[in-house]
Amino acid sequence: MPEVVPPPSVPPPSVPPPSVPPQEPVAGPEESVGPLERGLALLHAMAVDPAVRQRPSDLARATGLARSTVDRIATTLVRLGYLRSDGRDLVLAPRAAEFGNAYLAGSGLPELLGPLAVELADHLDESVSIAVPDGDGARFVVQATRRRAMAVSFRTGDLLPAERCAPGALFAAEWDDDRWAAWLRHREDGEADDGFAVPPSSAPDPVGFLERVRTSGVRGRSVDDQLIEPGLVAVAVPVRDTSGATVCAVSVVSHTSRHDADSLEGHALPRLRETAREMERRLALPAAPPAALALPSSGRRLKEELGSGFLQSLARGLDVLIALGAAPGGHPLAAVARATGLPRATARRALITLRHLGYVDADGERFRL
Repeated sequence: MPEVVPPPSVPPPSVPPPSVPPQEPVAGPEESVGPLERGLALLHAMAVDPAVRQRPSDLARATGLARSTVDRIATTLVRLGYLRSDGRDLVLAPRAAEFGNAYLAGSGLPELLGPLAVELADHLDESVSIAVPDGDGARFVVQATRRRAMAVSFRTGDLLPAERCAPGALFAAEWDDDRWAAWLRHREDGEADDGFAVPPSSAPDPVGFLERVRTSGVRGRSVDDQLIEPGLVAVAVPVRDTSGATVCAVSVVSHTSRHDADSLEGHALPRLRETAREMERRLALPAAPPAALALPSSGRRLKEELGSGFLQSLARGLDVLIALGAAPGGHPLAAVARATGLPRATARRALITLRHLGYVDADGERFRL
C-alpha cells in the first residue's frame, strides 16, 4: 500500500490492513440504561428498513433482541405514541419525527444558517445543502433545492458515506486514528451500512480517500465529481467555529448537463466562500440565553397502568433526548433534570447512555444533541 502523507492539518490515520480482524465493539459504560439502548436500537432498525411495516419477529432478528424484549419495547413505544400497532404489524408514528426535530432545533443550524443557504441557491440557481459530521458520514440538516431535477435527491436528515460526498473529505480531515480505523472496519464488515441513504463504497480505498482528504485540506474545498451518482457534481467548503473546528460544510450541487466539476468550482466557489464566511460570522455571535426546557411526559401514569409491560427507563431516556432539543446551546445536567422531572442520578444515567450511543455530545458541563 503506497504511503500518502497528509499535511499537518490532517493527522495520518493508522489504518489497519484488510487482514486485521474487526475489533470487538466497545462495551457500554456500567451506568448505561439497557432499556434505552435497546429501545433506540429498535427505533433505528425500523427507521432504516425500507419496509414500512415490521413484525415483532422481524425486529427481533434485525436487532438480535429476544422476542419478549421486543414486545415490551414495542408496547412502551406504542403507548408513548412513537409507534403504531396495525394488526400484527408495527409502524412508525408521526411522533417519531420528534427525534430528528429535536436535533435540528437543538443545533440551531437550520434557523441560523438556513436563510444564507437559500440566498446562495437563489443567486447561483443551483441546489445548496448544509451537512454536519455524523460518525462515518455527513448528514444533511438544510436543503435548498433549485430548478432542475437531479438524478438522485436527498432529504433533510439523510446520511451519506464520507467517502462518497464532498463534505465527507472535509470532515475526515479532523478524524483521529480511532475514527479512521472504525471507518475502514465498518466498510469491510458492513456493520454501519444500513443507515446510509446510498451505500458506501463497495471496495474500501483508504489511500484514495486519504488523498482526497489531503487535497481538500490544501485547497480549502472538496469536490464530488460524480462520487454518488453519474452526472452529479458538487463543491463544498467548511464552516468553522471560533476554535477552528469544522461545525458543518456548505455545498453547491449541480449536474453535468450544466457543469463539470471544474466549471462548477469556477461558477460557485467565490460566492460559496463568501457565504461560508458569513456563516462563520453568525456562528461567532453571542448565543441567546437558553430557553427554559419544556417538561415532556415521563410516562409515570402509563407505568402505573401497564406495570412491568411498560419500560419506564426507556420513556425517561426518550424524555431527556427530546428535552435537549428545546433550545440551542446545550443544557447542564441540573436543567435537564428539572425539565424532565427526573432525579439528577436518573437524568445523568440517561445522558451517559445517550452520549455513549452518539446521540448526545458534551461541552464541559453542558450536554447537547
